[in-house]
Amino acid sequence: VCNNGCLFCFVVQAPPGLRPTVYVKDDDYRLSFLHGHFVTLTNLTEPHFERIVGQRLSPLHESVHASDPEVRRVLLDNAKATTGWDYLTRLVAAGIECHTQVVCCPDVNNGDVLERTLDDLTALGEGILSIGVVPVGLTRFQSHPAMRPMRPEEAAAVIDQIDARRAADCPVPVYAADELYLECGRPLPESEYYDDFCQLENGIGLTRLFLDDAEDLELDLPEAAEPRTVTVVTGGYGSIFLPPLIESLNGVDGLSVELAVVRNELFGGNVACAGLLAGRDIIDQLGPRPGQVDRKSVV
Repeated sequence: VCNNGCLFCFVVQAPPGLRPTVYVKDDDYRLSFLHGHFVTLTNLTEPHFERIVGQRLSPLHESVHASDPEVRRVLLDNAKATTGWDYLTRLVAAGIECHTQVVCCPDVNNGDVLERTLDDLTALGEGILSIGVVPVGLTRFQSHPAMRPMRPEEAAAVIDQIDARRAADCPVPVYAADELYLECGRPLPESEYYDDFCQLENGIGLTRLFLDDAEDLELDLPEAAEPRTVTVVTGGYGSIFLPPLIESLNGVDGLSVELAVVRNELFGGNVACAGLLAGRDIIDQLGPRPGQVDRKSVV
């Protein structure tokens, strides 16, 4: 389990009353290797290190957040936060490859701090396979005074910072998260930007893949279909890029499609992705839909 007290930890920000496993803070290098979980490596021991190197558990996925030692200690709320960076450098030197991420928190690890982090990760060489930069996600239960959502202009500045490095042919690929583009209203990059979509599980490139699939779907839409009413449920981010698809679907004779944007009341804050919507919020905000099975008959 995790031994950090990260100021932005999403597990700590979870609402009360959920299933117990939601509140488990895992920081397990085995899950990092097997399932792509991002870990900080601050709880690693020498036997762990030797096992990773001996069994070639590569690639790993590491949460870096900042290479500056003091900023790391503040962000992770851990006096031994530099341990994770030390192990990262040793693992890379031993031939273990790593995908890395930075959760970007305004006024804490953006701007010059982010630039240093990107420089230091790049300096580690080809063992760093990728760097993903994602904006901090905050629920209505977060209370740390240093944490706040990223403003649109700040999201745009992070994208510009990353684009400048990419334009300079940075040897380590750096990717901006989908949320950064959605927050500042910029169009998403084309699929070539994401290379092999190596940080897809980190939410980087998911929207582009969806849009490309939707574009392929539109080519095969029939002119007419059996009369049908459909409700497409999504979160706040979906309201930004889904309307053109809904318009195309409504161009099919007999098909009536409504886009229903549901506010995330369970988590609140700046949580706007569809994947974290709760059934309770969907039911409370949408109510009965045409053709819906009676809720009382559903177990």
